[in-house]
Amino acid sequence: MSDVLNFLARLEAAPLAVEQRRCVRVRNRNAKCMRCLESCAGGCIGYEDNEITVDPTKCIGCGTCATVCPTDAIHPKKPTDAELAQQCLDAARANSGRVVIACKNMLDRADGLYDRSKVVRVPCLGRVDESLVLHLAVCGAQSIRLVRDACDECAHKKGYVACQHVCASANELLEAWNAPQRVSTSQKLPGSVRARELGYDQSRRAFFATVREGTADAASAAVDTVCEDKLGMAPPKEDRFVHVDSRGTLPHEVSQRRKTIIGALDVLESRYGAPLDTMIDTRLWGEVLINTDECRGCRMCATFCPTGANFKFQTKSGSVGVKHRVLQCANCRLCLDICPDKALQLSEEVFARDISDGVTERYLMGALQSGLDGHDTMASSMRRLFNDNVSVSSYTTN
Repeated sequence: MSDVLNFLARLEAAPLAVEQRRCVRVRNRNAKCMRCLESCAGGCIGYEDNEITVDPTKCIGCGTCATVCPTDAIHPKKPTDAELAQQCLDAARANSGRVVIACKNMLDRADGLYDRSKVVRVPCLGRVDESLVLHLAVCGAQSIRLVRDACDECAHKKGYVACQHVCASANELLEAWNAPQRVSTSQKLPGSVRARELGYDQSRRAFFATVREGTADAASAAVDTVCEDKLGMAPPKEDRFVHVDSRGTLPHEVSQRRKTIIGALDVLESRYGAPLDTMIDTRLWGEVLINTDECRGCRMCATFCPTGANFKFQTKSGSVGVKHRVLQCANCRLCLDICPDKALQLSEEVFARDISDGVTERYLMGALQSGLDGHDTMASSMRRLFNDNVSVSSYTTN
């Protein structure tokens, strides 16, 4: 009986994967970001005991939470980003290079009136993010149209709000990088996807496609159950706590979505030349500005940065500082939330060429304050952080 329950639990697993180490709130409890929770219309996302939780019984798999997460701590599994991109390319080939993505509610109302091979179905347009749009552009899509239902009346209307931000952001990038494609939204399916005499029952084919997907999920769950329960091969569990590495920082990681965006912009530059020398205002990047007169040099902004946009350096003379890579900044605002001196500002406008050229800003913060025997110590760092209000009863060095 326990095997059956375990198998059913796997089938019920949420169509989302959560990588706790990427979540800024998990990395530091002083972070204010809760964009995933605020965007979730189903109420399936929570924050408990310093972890992001997902209730699979409430999750509809719309993917909006993954779209709004600045560090990609959440990503969809059904379908994955790669699977969705392939569906879009297949549909584009059947539709003369034009990508049409529509929400479930719209397609349910238009059932039988459109060619299923030319339209990609998603639970909500909140599933679409900039990495998908830019990937389709570099793969040769002529246009990307997102078709919605009456979103104002939909229980998941937060997804369309995210979709509007994505469209504005993606179009600004495409324009700045001289690309001809654009992404648009509409409440009507284009005439090019109208159903013709196809010689087969689309509904019947869609039914069997759904059955195949369900069978694949069941087979995967069955394999996982056997491996874990019969062979003792449990999948590795993510360490609940994120540990500081030898450099004195938490691990830095650039997500696959961010890599896709950066790679796509590089391809567009190779095709259409250098981006325009203009400032762009998207939700994807920010530029951190540090007031070194106010900064005490704790460098917590670099310690907790999830992407490595802020990173530490030390000169040969012993001076320390922080460098900031605009390209890697995810606009998560964690560094602003945790700075004890409020010495940081973040500009959401960045130069397109600063992203293209990988510009790095350098902020020098003076010499390290030494502990006993001339060595910088954790105790002296904590004293600086808390205005010397730290007492150390004993200290030994090797």
